[in-house]
Amino acid sequence: MFKLTEQYLQNGKVSMGTQNFRSRSQIMKHGVPQGVCQGKLDIVVAIDDSDSTQRSDGAGGTTLAPGELSFARYFIGNSLFDAASGVMMAFVAHSSTGRVLQSFTTDTATLDASLNFNAENQGSNTGSGLQTAIDLHLNTGRSEAGKVIIFLLDSGTSDPVASTTQAVRARTNGIRVYPVAFGNGNPAPVTNVELGLLGVDQQAFTRVNSDSDLLGVADQIIAQACPVDDSQTTTSPPVQAATIISQVAVDNLDAACQGLANIIIAIDDSSSTQRSTSGGGTEVAPGQFELAEYYIGNSLLNTENINIGLIAHSNTGRVLSGFSTDSTALNASLIFTPEFGDSDTAAALSTTTDLHLASSRPGAAMFTILMLDAGTSNPLGTFVSYGYPP
Repeated sequence: MFKLTEQYLQNGKVSMGTQNFRSRSQIMKHGVPQGVCQGKLDIVVAIDDSDSTQRSDGAGGTTLAPGELSFARYFIGNSLFDAASGVMMAFVAHSSTGRVLQSFTTDTATLDASLNFNAENQGSNTGSGLQTAIDLHLNTGRSEAGKVIIFLLDSGTSDPVASTTQAVRARTNGIRVYPVAFGNGNPAPVTNVELGLLGVDQQAFTRVNSDSDLLGVADQIIAQACPVDDSQTTTSPPVQAATIISQVAVDNLDAACQGLANIIIAIDDSSSTQRSTSGGGTEVAPGQFELAEYYIGNSLLNTENINIGLIAHSNTGRVLSGFSTDSTALNASLIFTPEFGDSDTAAALSTTTDLHLASSRPGAAMFTILMLDAGTSNPLGTFVSYGYPP
């Protein structure tokens, strides 16, 4: 295991959300990928052919950014993805529309030939490209296979609502999206906020300076597509979530957790979280409370340096407990009357932000664990609350 940070590759030339990866030698064993890639995996590589990807061909014309095609062909020729591995590849292109270049196959000649296409060069609608890749998975992919989209993009989207809607759709259907940004874009470069919203999580993205740098990060992206540890898929959702986030705290937030940190746990009490009780009534999905109680009782967080706050969110965001280290008081605050209204994520983000900013602990790192059971009823408000657009 080794940790990639913004400083790890090429003196800051490549910036990536902090992730744990395996080296290529760790991924491969006798030419067969390990983990998820040891079984069946369907991978779509989405190629950006918006107008900002035009490059001079040296003869007075233009061509698609050649680094994108080199990156795509690396996957075709990579032994990770041969027929014996159970991995199938597909390609889409995206500009103002998303288009299927080649559906899933292991035929390398067919895949390579599909990359000889006419670029659209007509604006950047990320949502359309992502929708095309998702549809390809759901309509022609193998139901039993893992699902991955490696999404190349050179500029920010012209329709943030559409792109975020499709990102949520991908997560809902178990499709992991790994955005890879290159260049400065035109009219506007893609922001880290947009990359975080598109990806499988807020840190699962890669950024390089130009398309010529894409090939240099291909192995790291393969390591993302083939996770280090898929054993958590057999555990219950609350334990799985708690384990994953605790590992993030141990691996990536260690500096903050050794110093000052404020952590908010936001519990979704919208109507979709209602669960039946044995007495004929309803309650908020109990797994959320198991997760919250896990943090309250976790020795990593139960120190004077780490303060926990709790909120609930549905139509509104409500503070259940301000920041505290009193586990008894924190647990008591989990007994509340649920709202069971619509899901307004913007209200939740606004409440968590206000609680963080009102803290009297200057210098404390600020983290929010936001539990969600349904898509927001207020996507535009959510983008604004989250800081999107920047």
